Amino acid sequence: MPVNPYKKLYFNPSIPAVEFSKMAAKFHNDKELKILEKCAELANFKVLPSNKISWYQRKKHKGSSFRIGTHVYYFIPNDVAENIKVYQG
Repeated sequence: MPVNPYKKLYFNPSIPAVEFSKMAAKFHNDKELKILEKCAELANFKVLPSNKISWYQRKKHKGSSFRIGTHVYYFIPNDVAENIKVYQG
């Protein structure tokens, strides 16, 4: 998990604005992904990143996609996710 940028800014107020903005975006994106994974676990779903599944599966599950920052994640039921070929590269 990335370091809390607000705590870092408090102790080091001379951080450039662009650097702080990037740190804050990374921090919040990571928090959103953790929340999405927790929701998926509670609903018996699986979260898969778009770069790990085929274009056909992305098209098929278009309605259950979530954009976090620049990445897109798909909320797919566990039984369906077992049959999807996940790319390792």
